[in-house]
Amino acid sequence: VSTQSTGHKKSNQMAWLPVPPTCALSAFGRSLEEQLGPDLVAMQKHLERADEVRDIVYKGVRSVGQSSARIMFEISIGNLQAVPMRIEETMQSLQDLMSRVPADSEHLLSSSIQAMIQCLMLHQWFRSGKLIPKSESILPCSDEDWLCAALELAQSVARYSVGRAGELDTRSVHLSRSLVVQLMEQMLMFDLRNGQLRRKYDGLKYAVRKLENVTYEMSLVCNQTDSSDPDAKRRKLDKDNETKINDLSLIHI
Repeated sequence: VSTQSTGHKKSNQMAWLPVPPTCALSAFGRSLEEQLGPDLVAMQKHLERADEVRDIVYKGVRSVGQSSARIMFEISIGNLQAVPMRIEETMQSLQDLMSRVPADSEHLLSSSIQAMIQCLMLHQWFRSGKLIPKSESILPCSDEDWLCAALELAQSVARYSVGRAGELDTRSVHLSRSLVVQLMEQMLMFDLRNGQLRRKYDGLKYAVRKLENVTYEMSLVCNQTDSSDPDAKRRKLDKDNETKINDLSLIHI
């Protein structure tokens, strides 16, 4: 009697419980799962390595980006003496990062490489008045990375020229405009498709327009000054002639 009562209680409890799920795989499906087991384990390990690389790239790119921004700031305030040391430190960090990243993931470092090349270009421009050609770059890079850095440089030069215009520095503004215009002339030879390079090229057109506006506004201010001071006009003409003589080819692509 006790056994029947216990069985009756269990049947009553089971009536209130849902049916457990069953495996939808047939015998063939289970055998296939066993065969694919090693491949699934390999895929899991590959994803784990990809996660590790992503973490390394994220931290490294952030560090290099902060260092590059610091270099650009030092240049913008005229502290060029501190730039070489910072460039050397950042270059070492970037090269270490490139050595730790697999070849199939190097495209993740493009932004850091472009930022560093832009720093090198701007520093070199203030030292020699020319852009460093890709063949002389101390940082290995692709053609696209070099061009993107040069186009970003045009934006920095345009901002620099606005500051120099406030000081009525016609020579520096003229050199800035010559650099950006020559870069535009070189870029017109490319047939660019939609992509990163095309977007940066559109920014180059705005930089050219900004420099043209700055040059025009400076000419108005200088004309007003010259009309009231003949000696200032003569000094300006002598300075412009000197600028034209020293205005050598700036672009090497």
